[in-house]
Amino acid sequence: MQTLAAASLEAKSTGDFGAATGNRWTMAGSAAVTYQYGKDQVVSNGTTTTTNSVNAALVYGDLLLRDRGERYDFTARFNGGYTQNILTTNGGSQDRVTTAYGELTDRVFGVTARVGRQSLASQGIVGLFDGLYVGYQVSSKWSVSGAAGLPAYTSYSGVSSNQKFGTITAELDPFNHAWIFDGYFFDQINGSDTERRSIGFQTRYSVAGRTAVLLADYDIAFKQLNSVTLIGNAKVGASWVLGFDADHRRSPQLQLSNAIIGQTVTDLPALEQQLPPSIIRQLALARTATSDTVVLSASRPLGERWQFFADISALRLSGTPASPAVPSLHPIDPTNPLCCAVAATPSTGLDKNASLQMAGSSLLQASDLHIFSVRYDNSPISTSETVSWDARFVVSGNWRLGPRLSVERLNDTQQHSRQMLYLPQVRGDWTGRRSIFELTAGYQVQNQRALQQQQTVTGQPVTTQVDQRSLYLSAAYRIRF
Repeated sequence: MQTLAAASLEAKSTGDFGAATGNRWTMAGSAAVTYQYGKDQVVSNGTTTTTNSVNAALVYGDLLLRDRGERYDFTARFNGGYTQNILTTNGGSQDRVTTAYGELTDRVFGVTARVGRQSLASQGIVGLFDGLYVGYQVSSKWSVSGAAGLPAYTSYSGVSSNQKFGTITAELDPFNHAWIFDGYFFDQINGSDTERRSIGFQTRYSVAGRTAVLLADYDIAFKQLNSVTLIGNAKVGASWVLGFDADHRRSPQLQLSNAIIGQTVTDLPALEQQLPPSIIRQLALARTATSDTVVLSASRPLGERWQFFADISALRLSGTPASPAVPSLHPIDPTNPLCCAVAATPSTGLDKNASLQMAGSSLLQASDLHIFSVRYDNSPISTSETVSWDARFVVSGNWRLGPRLSVERLNDTQQHSRQMLYLPQVRGDWTGRRSIFELTAGYQVQNQRALQQQQTVTGQPVTTQVDQRSLYLSAAYRIRF
């Protein structure tokens, strides 16, 4: 999604980040505090169980500081927060840092350097990293760049030196942004071992009414294709916009530490003390599934007030074979009873879904919004149908009200159960010049009927019913500056 956005959107100007002043320096940001509360009640066989699912306070902030000079541009950006889990059963409190970097650009030499926590969309890096990025604009058509540091993967990851990576990229823009070609080499180590070593290619095509992105990544250490993705959309006729997304990839991404999936050890060095490198490589391949996804979408306006959306998609996730567990040194041979303590996982089969959506504005009052949706999912083990309605109304002054209702029916053929889910929700917000206050409340009702095994005495199947009620409340206040 980052890559597709980069292919179709213009870069932001300085004015997007703060009010124009007589100084070169501009600053913009926000701070927010949120409280979340949730309670579940389950009634099963006459027994009622009540638990608190969520009870947490969140503090969040983002800051952008920029200086635009005649030759140098400086940017500092921070985006992070802290979650205080009042419930000790939810894993304790967590801090998160999505972005924290400083960037300097020399427009004369065409050099940009950025250091800190950041992300890149086109250099083989998955998620975030803590490190250094340097880019050099060789000419109007050529640019090269490199990055090195420590993978962070998610915003909740701390700085860790267990794994290190380096990558270099070359980009060619021969047709004034209509076609852009990127190639990269990526190398990551885990201790003294090669975690992942790959080469990648990306091309972006963007003209008025048409956008396409092709990405491919090949792991030269494992000699396996890691991923290939094609994303595109095109305007057809005066009104239609058609979209296409085809994706084939290893899931999770192929790397050596996948070998610890299902094992009792928690890191690769511990596994290396008990298994030879050849078996570890086999385990990494065996525990990495393959996913295939195809999505087709279409949208168009209907008159002045309505917009039509439709999409169909299909997903298949392969299974994984059984694998040996440490300290077993037996080869990966599922027919050997001493081989495989890590169980095989079956394929999901082909999961298909289709959805239709109609969005209308100014139906009951000026500037209101209504979204009507219908969705159907079909997989080898279950089917579901969902209908929903979302709306947004002007209440008074700066107050807005957004009711939502969703109803879903789920049939699980594998568990011989049927579920009905009802989810009413309401969201209200007040928006001022520099602040926003939001209140959200939701209540989910879930009724499940399951056909259990036959009774040993009567030989008749037993039907059980489980009713669950879930309450969710959230309040948030954000101030912008």
